[in-house]
Amino acid sequence: MLVTNHNQNKLRKIILTSILAALSIIIGLGEIPWPGAIISLRLDFSEVITIIAFFLLGFRGASLMLIIKAVARFLIIRLSFSPFGPLGGAYEEFVALLSSFFYLLCCVIITKLLKINFNQNEKPASKLVKGVLAVFVFIFVVTVCMVSMNFFFTTPMFLYFVTGQQNNFYITVFGMMNDVTYQNLIRNALGFEPTYSEFFRFCIVTFGPFNLVKAGISSIIAISIVATILPFFKARFFNESDINQTQKEQ
Repeated sequence: MLVTNHNQNKLRKIILTSILAALSIIIGLGEIPWPGAIISLRLDFSEVITIIAFFLLGFRGASLMLIIKAVARFLIIRLSFSPFGPLGGAYEEFVALLSSFFYLLCCVIITKLLKINFNQNEKPASKLVKGVLAVFVFIFVVTVCMVSMNFFFTTPMFLYFVTGQQNNFYITVFGMMNDVTYQNLIRNALGFEPTYSEFFRFCIVTFGPFNLVKAGISSIIAISIVATILPFFKARFFNESDINQTQKEQ
């Protein structure tokens, strides 16, 4: 009987992981163009599913969900429809996957360092205070991580793909800034002098507000669901040992 229950719980988690991955892909298709950005940015709220997956499945289960989502989306969408070709599509999906793991990092900070969890019997006032604190953590951590990532890595790589893959490929900003071709590109297309300070300011102005809004909306929606609906869902579909195991993985 114990073996049967264990197998049923394992199968239930596999099915739930696949459903969440598919749901995240579908939600991600509803992209909203970010106004006024020199570099094309699009808002989507698939990270809501990332946060919910963490509280449902734990870190390992949510990580597996993200990997399944990344592979499926690359094969179904990026490989054929990316404007930068298959290699550029792989780059886009890698950046999206890395961004999602920043949201998981926030979940770990909330549960491990701040000891925030949302129990079914917890008072609404306590949930509200914890929820507000959690949202601020998401906004701060995600924004800092994404601005830093775009400054050091992803924007230099993006400029390679957006120029038709005709120039040298640089993984970091340090190589790109020493290339005369990219210096001219930054000066003429982006409209500022190719210095580290000006490039960092560009990343703050371009990616800071975008990620503030995305992390804010995504975390508010997800934390609201996690604090209200999720405890009842877990109590209905998971047994006590399964819930305890998920909490340990968080």
